[in-house]
Amino acid sequence: MSPVLDIAVDRLATTLAPLRGPRTDTGTALAPLPVRVAPVGDGSYQVLDGFKRLARWRGEGHTHVPVVVEADAFTSVLGKARLLEANTPKRTVSPMDEARVVHSLAAADHLSPTQITKVLGRGRAWVDRRLTLGQRLAPEPARHLDAGRLSATTAHALASLPPGEQQRLAESIVRHGLRTREAEAVLATWRAAPDPATREALLRDPRGATPALGEPAVSPLGPTARELQARFLQTEHALQELTQLDLTGFPDPDHRVPALQPSHGRRPRPGSQPQRVT
Repeated sequence: MSPVLDIAVDRLATTLAPLRGPRTDTGTALAPLPVRVAPVGDGSYQVLDGFKRLARWRGEGHTHVPVVVEADAFTSVLGKARLLEANTPKRTVSPMDEARVVHSLAAADHLSPTQITKVLGRGRAWVDRRLTLGQRLAPEPARHLDAGRLSATTAHALASLPPGEQQRLAESIVRHGLRTREAEAVLATWRAAPDPATREALLRDPRGATPALGEPAVSPLGPTARELQARFLQTEHALQELTQLDLTGFPDPDHRVPALQPSHGRRPRPGSQPQRVT
């Protein structure tokens, strides 16, 4: 186990701090634990964990702070991996923190998703979802995800929409306190909505798009989506009827749409005898 050292605060760099969002448990006092750092090689250290503790100690006028030094020298990729590892046991990182790290590894360190899975020890699906959040999630939904007001599942679904729509939907979901299942139903109905008026109604009353509890047989998309589904089924039924029409008497493709034929030069109907000219 690494010993605890006292290091001057002016030797501590915090370039990884932007990868951490606002603290989600602001009501909890910060534990007086040492700051976790990695040596940079020029006598300075990169902070991996303890950014808020360091900021508090600096604000209180401390010139030296307790640190635990990582054995490995700091690199950008290693530092980002250690940042997540340091916070994972206590779950002080949000899914958005993870998304920032994954996005930074891809954009700043030019790692492929496969390389990121190896660096972080995560599955490909986990990396792909965090990469989507980091690349596509709008700032306002990202703040809600940081604060725990949105689930990672809901945020990932929002990320597939344009930024303006993400913000309005996120505000509605948070304002009405929707659970993940309810939010998924609202987003599905939003995508299927036939007009702006229907979407505005969803924003005003999002729970109108979710089934009542204890109704497992009801579509999880709610009344609006059920109406759309009924229309699709009617159209599908009509198409099936068309495919079952008996077209035996129309061997010539031109005869299958007789109403579109020109009025002059009328052709004899199938099976009829041509008139004789006397």
